[in-house]
Amino acid sequence: MEFISNVEDVKRTIIENTEFIKSLENCCDDSFHSQIQKMISETLKERLELGERLIAMKAKQKRIDAVLQQGLAETDIVEDLNKQCLQSFEKEDKKRINVKITSEYKQFKRELEAVNADSGATNTEDEDVAEVMQPGVMVVSMHDPWSKALMLNAVRNINCGHHYEHDSVQAIIKDNMGIRCPVVGCASKSYIQPHHLEPDMALRAKIRAYKAELEFAETLSDGEN
Repeated sequence: MEFISNVEDVKRTIIENTEFIKSLENCCDDSFHSQIQKMISETLKERLELGERLIAMKAKQKRIDAVLQQGLAETDIVEDLNKQCLQSFEKEDKKRINVKITSEYKQFKRELEAVNADSGATNTEDEDVAEVMQPGVMVVSMHDPWSKALMLNAVRNINCGHHYEHDSVQAIIKDNMGIRCPVVGCASKSYIQPHHLEPDMALRAKIRAYKAELEFAETLSDGEN
């Protein structure tokens, strides 16, 4: 586990170095103070990306260790162990994990942004919003515009192309037929009618895959605690 321990040390060093740089604001003139603030703000994205790569490496190493442990428990023959591990490694390499949805990355991001809070650095992304690209380069949110929750049964408004959670929109328009699409910037002026809504099976499949990825990522994070 030395590799994982080293990754943790590097992550902590990134935070501590940022804290040290920020501390220089208090011992310099106004001109240098502004330069420090600018440097911290401009390097926030790079530090987050470095943390993301480190966490991804750590997650991969944990999967490799798990494969080795399983192999050692099932056989003590070197040839069989090598064959089994190679097959398992090939499967593991095909797995893709979105590090940004793990609790470890979110905690790292919170700590780094807390140091940057007084230096004008802004949030680089909305980590709670999941989006997919639809044909025609249309960005589609996986979250219901009313409840903000991850949709389970996405339906599409045929008038404007925007999506809602089936239960949410049905409950809202049930007793009020004067509801327009709530998505910011929607150009449609039509009131939402039940016959305007059609199931989007492709988006539902993508949301299920995203949800499975999220659960897998949280399982990895829980295994570290």
